Amino acid sequence: MDEQERNLAFIKQLPFFSIFSDAEKEFLSTLNNHIMSCKRHDVIVRQGEIDTALFILIKGKVRIFKNERPRMVLAHRKPGDIFGEVSYLKKTVRTANAVAETDSIFLSIDGLMFEKMSAEIQNKFRARFLDILIERLDDLSKRYVMDATPTAHKTPG
Repeated sequence: MDEQERNLAFIKQLPFFSIFSDAEKEFLSTLNNHIMSCKRHDVIVRQGEIDTALFILIKGKVRIFKNERPRMVLAHRKPGDIFGEVSYLKKTVRTANAVAETDSIFLSIDGLMFEKMSAEIQNKFRARFLDILIERLDDLSKRYVMDATPTAHKTPG
């Protein structure tokens, strides 16, 4: 199995790409210069750096944290999750670090690459990004409410 076939097999397994046609998945698997791999403990994103690419994790696990509290994990990303979206959307410096917890493969998307994709593929990416960001906002809201609730009133989850 060559690299493109391996990438296509991974992409086909991820719910993130479920709304993409087979032809679109095939196209994405050919973006070899944008499909990257890294080893465990490699830094993928460094807080404070200027880089506006976002990443879709294809294989592996990634830990997100800030320099101010390096032991406090903000999130764990798994295959199909995105990270680096704040800098991508806001065109600002990186607001957190992303480090591979395992050997990982990810798709890197920057604005230039995104603009070269067909309008249909762009719209599908936007729809998936919106779904994920809404889900994260909802999770954050639930965590905020749980943290604000006095311990005596919390119900076991």
